[in-house]
Amino acid sequence: MRQFHATLAELIRRHDRAVTQAHTAEEYDAITASLRAGVLALAAEDLTALIKHSDAEPSGSRLARLVRRTGSSLVLVAFAMVIPLLPGVDSGTGQGVRVILLMTAALTLTPASDLASSSVRSALERSLFPKSTN
Repeated sequence: MRQFHATLAELIRRHDRAVTQAHTAEEYDAITASLRAGVLALAAEDLTALIKHSDAEPSGSRLARLVRRTGSSLVLVAFAMVIPLLPGVDSGTGQGVRVILLMTAALTLTPASDLASSSVRSALERSLFPKSTN
């Protein structure tokens, strides 16, 4: 039963993405036909037909989704490692920038809202770069 629910959730997720990315009437018709077949298999409680109906997601699609989800974080991590090593960057400032970039990279991987992300970044900047009172 657990596999049934996991398969159903995956089918809904794939069809949701497909509907939002349909560009032509033919693509939309293919999606609705696929949904119809899935609903009929679900109504018949036929897990085999439901799984057969769901082709495995192409590895290229999985890889593209992974890159979209983690690409910006990987770039931020790369800059966090390089910036403190640049000539002319003070070691304290470089380490502060590294921490901010690493925390920002972590925040981009979480489903945190923009408000939460900006609050965390603001707190980090205040703690790492306090304003001088001179």
